[in-house]
Amino acid sequence: MKFLLRLLLANLLLSTLQPVHAITTRGAPACSAWLSQRASSDGEAIELSWIVGYLSGLAIGFNEDILGPVDNPTISAWLDKYCRAHPLDSLAVAGQELFVELARKRGR
Repeated sequence: MKFLLRLLLANLLLSTLQPVHAITTRGAPACSAWLSQRASSDGEAIELSWIVGYLSGLAIGFNEDILGPVDNPTISAWLDKYCRAHPLDSLAVAGQELFVELARKRGR
């Protein structure tokens, strides 16, 4: 119940702010960089490491193992879809959206 309350509060806070200014992050690549790297021979190693670390930080902050049931290919596929629809967003914004979706799927 506490987690749900914290998630709702975070969702409310994040929804009232402009996505670009919702949080301060260091090194958050843009969705366009994610898509470019996915299309290149480099794969997605750097951006995937960044987003998994970011999601891990959110999980620690909410004291919830949100990544437990999700593997990296699933995260990559979700980001592919999100970033195609929102190429100007940063991966931080995408990560917030993914975190909320994963929490909803877990019934939180």
